[in-house]
Amino acid sequence: MKWRPYLLVFLFLLILIVIGIAYYSGKSQGLALERENVAIDTTIIPATDTQVKLKFVNTETVKLQTYASEIEALGRVNSTQAISVMAEVQGILLSGNLPLKKGTSFTKGQVLFGVNSNDASLLIAARKSNFLTLLANILPDIKVDYPNHYEVWNMFFDNIDMERPLPPIPPLVSAKLKTLLATRNVLSEYYSIRADQVRLSKYTITAPFSGTIVDAFTDVGAIVNPGSPVINIINNSALEVECQVKMDEAKLVKIGAKTILTDDQDNSWLGKVRRKGQYLNPNTQSVPVFVELVSTENEVFNGMYLLSSIDGDSIPNVFEIPRSALLGNSAEVYVVRDSILIRQNVDVVLLRGEKALIGGVDSGEAIVIEPLVNPKDNMKVATIEK
Repeated sequence: MKWRPYLLVFLFLLILIVIGIAYYSGKSQGLALERENVAIDTTIIPATDTQVKLKFVNTETVKLQTYASEIEALGRVNSTQAISVMAEVQGILLSGNLPLKKGTSFTKGQVLFGVNSNDASLLIAARKSNFLTLLANILPDIKVDYPNHYEVWNMFFDNIDMERPLPPIPPLVSAKLKTLLATRNVLSEYYSIRADQVRLSKYTITAPFSGTIVDAFTDVGAIVNPGSPVINIINNSALEVECQVKMDEAKLVKIGAKTILTDDQDNSWLGKVRRKGQYLNPNTQSVPVFVELVSTENEVFNGMYLLSSIDGDSIPNVFEIPRSALLGNSAEVYVVRDSILIRQNVDVVLLRGEKALIGGVDSGEAIVIEPLVNPKDNMKVATIEK
């Protein structure tokens, strides 16, 4: 049995020789096939210009038309009459016909509040007494020197009531009589009392319109000084919406343009453009447009946000394309002429969302309406008409 180890070694070597022969045989056949393929590629199918693949692009034929513009802008409802009511005199604050609290509604002519005027009323009464004394002393002189004017001035004297404002002073038709009245301080005292009467009227504040109190800064019984804010009020029936409109759209908005305003609940109101700012908002880079609410069938509140759809001017000879068809931020597009891609300048009239209105192109042009990857000027393309 000594021959068995030699037999195993012999078989192992034989297997290695067979594997090596198979490996080198397969490798040589692969190289031959590769040489054959190379020969076919370089000799049988040569590259030619006519076999270059064409790039397909989506185009649309230009049809110029008049575009009825509609400008949309979001804005907040504000009252056109929002007033801060202040005290013009000093004294103790008195209640009017309604509580001085936020949310209180009032009607035109109602007393909003008052200021204690007892001291002012007594001072006016004292000055009236002094004025009557002046007139009583001068009436005899008028009767003697100016008899034609005596009855008028005597009637004026009789009509003075201590509890009512002074009546109008008689016409000063005589220069001499005017001089007499001036030297006796009758005229200066009369107009001083009239001024005090005007000041006395400021102790009672009445509502200039129907509205609502939106802020109250003090309570009844507090002492107020001239210039002290008491309440803020608004007119509920005089409302407008301030809209921020883009610069290129603002030029299409005209005063008096019809407007439809809507909220997020699909309620709608009619409006009209009343004013347009001649300045630019530095924060939003937009122009303010003020729309007056014409109809108020649906309830609307100060501070609401409404979407305004404003009828703008019509734009003639324009064509709408996707905004992505513009080349970057420039006013250029690609057109296709005789299957050649050409860059062309256009007039960007209006940008609205994902759309752009352009001018400066001729009807019938084939405009590329999609962004292209690695385009080249004068590149030959095939078009797909939309």
